[in-house]
Amino acid sequence: MLFAVLVGTLAYYALSHWGVAGMALAAPAAPTLAPCVATFRYGLLHGFAGVVAYLPLIVPFALLTVVGA
Repeated sequence: MLFAVLVGTLAYYALSHWGVAGMALAAPAAPTLAPCVATFRYGLLHGFAGVVAYLPLIVPFALLTVVGA
């Protein structure tokens, strides 16, 4: 399946480059790369405040998923 995706992508870009596909494809701009350092934000934890009310629903489905797999 991965081979089919790669061949299809290659064919799409090759045919559009030569104008066979009925369209002209402009080359995308080169991305700018910058270093990134991951940081933990405590604001993320505030999003889980409402999850306590849904635990009676979440826990059985989580167990069902683990046992069923």
